[in-house]
Amino acid sequence: MRQRLERAATSTATVATRDCGDCDGNGNGFGFVISDQDADVDNDGDADAETGDNDATGNRSDNDARNRQRADAEDGDGDTVVSNIADTSNNSDGTAEITTGDAAAVGVLADTSIDQSVDAEIDGGFGFVLSDQDADVDNDGDAEADTGDNDATGNRSDNDARNRQRADAEDGDGDTVVTNIAETCNCSDGTAIIDTGDATAFGVVADTHIDQSVDDIEIDADDGFGFVISDQDADVDNDGDADAETGDNDATGNRSDNDARNRQRADAEDGDGDTVVSNIADTSNNSDGTAEITTGDAAAVGVLADTSIDQSVDAEIDGGFGFVLSDQDADVDNDGDAEADTGDNDATGNRSDNDARNRQRADAEDGDGDTVVTNIAETCNCSDGTAIIDTGDATAFGVVADTHIDQSVDAEIDADDGFGFVISDQDADVDNDGDADADTGDNDATGNRSDNDARNRQRADADNGDDTVARNDASVKNVSRGSAEIESGSANAIGVGGRNGAKMPDVPDLCEDKDKGEEPDEATSRRRRQA
Repeated sequence: MRQRLERAATSTATVATRDCGDCDGNGNGFGFVISDQDADVDNDGDADAETGDNDATGNRSDNDARNRQRADAEDGDGDTVVSNIADTSNNSDGTAEITTGDAAAVGVLADTSIDQSVDAEIDGGFGFVLSDQDADVDNDGDAEADTGDNDATGNRSDNDARNRQRADAEDGDGDTVVTNIAETCNCSDGTAIIDTGDATAFGVVADTHIDQSVDDIEIDADDGFGFVISDQDADVDNDGDADAETGDNDATGNRSDNDARNRQRADAEDGDGDTVVSNIADTSNNSDGTAEITTGDAAAVGVLADTSIDQSVDAEIDGGFGFVLSDQDADVDNDGDAEADTGDNDATGNRSDNDARNRQRADAEDGDGDTVVTNIAETCNCSDGTAIIDTGDATAFGVVADTHIDQSVDAEIDADDGFGFVISDQDADVDNDGDADADTGDNDATGNRSDNDARNRQRADADNGDDTVARNDASVKNVSRGSAEIESGSANAIGVGGRNGAKMPDVPDLCEDKDKGEEPDEATSRRRRQA
């Protein structure tokens, strides 16, 4: 068993920028703060984890067993016995077993925190604050986890068993016995077992927090003029594609090709005593097979997002004339595709091709005593098979999102004898687009799909004997049995759902060693702003 865990992109980003202004215009002067803050975070990941796509064959042999016998007796003075006895067979068995470990893949695993803030205090005849805050987070992840697509065949052998016998007796003075006895058989069995591990795939797992604030703005313009213009824009885009598959397996217990043939001829001529001519044959193919497929669970999540956006403006203006213009825009887009598949399995217990043929000829001529000519044959194909498919659960979530947006404007304007106003434009858009497919079905189980052909041909001739018995005794049959069983797990698919109300698979623990990051100090923030 092997286990495969893969992560494509793991990101922990913490961006903190802060602009502080402290201007003293000595009451009649002039002071202002202009701040432009921009933060971009892009994570693009592609992860594939696979423990499947295995091929196992227990037996792929080519077996050929052939027997040819001939016995002759001529001009014997006493009793004569001519006999051929043969046992010709191929015994073929095979076992193929595939057991895969779990597979887990995460396209993007991101923990992003962006903090943008402006803090200003202006004391003068005229003062203003211009703030432009922009934060953009893009997470694009593709993940594929696969433990399926396995092929197991217990027995794929080619078996050929053939027997040919001839016994002749001529001109014996005593009693004559001529006989051929043969057992010709192919015994074929096979077992194929596939047991797959679980498959878990997450396209994007994102924890995003954006805090944009223009707070603690104090402008003391006396009888002058003061204003605040704030533009806050936050965009979060999560695009994830996740495929988890444990199905698409093919198991065949027995796929052998068996050919058993027997040919016998017994002749007795001109015997002076009693004559017995006999062919006895058992020609058969015994074929059995078992195929079993057990798949693990499959869970796929396109986008698992926890998004929080806080935008706030807090200003206090004391002057003859003052106003606040605030534009707050928050846009969250989650687009996820998830496909979980434990089905599409094909199990066949027995798919063998069996051909059993028997041909016998017995002749007695010109015997002076009693004559018995007989052919006894049993020609049979005995075929059995068992197929079992047991699929795990399939769970797919297109988008599971927990989104919180808070936009606030708090302004206090003391315009004395002048006037003041506040214009606030708040826009929040949340788009969740999810596509989820969960499949545990589309399985095909066949206990016995064998092709059986049993043929018998006999001929018994007795000429010119005193008391004569000529007989053919044959049993020709195909005995075919099979059983098939399919048990599929539950399939659950949710296009878009809330994180709190969804029974989520666990996120693979792939990031024990990732750097959590630290809040930047003031010197680091200053260097970033200068850059």
